Formats: sequence, C-alpha cells, structure tokens
Amino acid sequence: MAQGNGNFCLKIDQKERCAYASAAECNSAATFTGGYCQQNFRLLGNSGVKRYCLATRNGTSCIYNTRKRCINAAGALAEQGAACVDNFTLSEAQRRKLEIKGASDCGETDFACQAGVD
Repeated sequence: MAQGNGNFCLKIDQKERCAYASAAECNSAATFTGGYCQQNFRLLGNSGVKRYCLATRNGTSCIYNTRKRCINAAGALAEQGAACVDNFTLSEAQRRKLEIKGASDCGETDFACQAGVD
C-alpha cells in the first residue's frame, strides 16, 4: 500500500513511500536506502487514451497526452534510464486516430524501436 501523496514514490521490494516532492529528493533517499523512484501515478490519473508512455527499466506507464510532459518526467528520472515513447498498448484504430506510425511492429520493451531509432 502506498503511503503519502508526494509527486514521487520510493519503491523497495513490494512497498512504496510516496512522500517526495521532487525526483532529486526521492533519488537521494533511494541512494541511501536502496530501491528506485518513479512518479506517483495515482496523482496524475490514468483515464482515457494516452499518446505517450514513460518507460524505465522498472516499468512503463502510459499516462501522458503531450510529449513535453512525458519528456519532463523522463528527465526527472534520467538516473533510471527513463525514456518517453509512443504508447505501444493502443489498438490500431487508436493509433491511426493519434497518428502514431510504426510502433505496433515493435516489441513491448524495444524502446529504441518505439522511439523510431534504427
């Protein structure tokens, strides 16, 4: 169960503590205690079809409508190898509507392919 309502959560094993206002605070705590940080997705919501996903080596969350917000979130979690990629979970009809091309041919964890890098 998550504790706190900060913007970032420290995750250790099956527990998380969402008490950090910034990625820097959370990453500092992670360095000291172990674990990893991610945005508190409960605060952002996850309704509707989202165009962009934040991908880290610890998971992917498709909660962004704009590339700018996704890239900002990836920058805050750069220490975890975060990247902003097109949402690969969308149906073909959703992809056409959002004008996403090519990523449906990419594997779920092939972020270079999803980002259009050869």
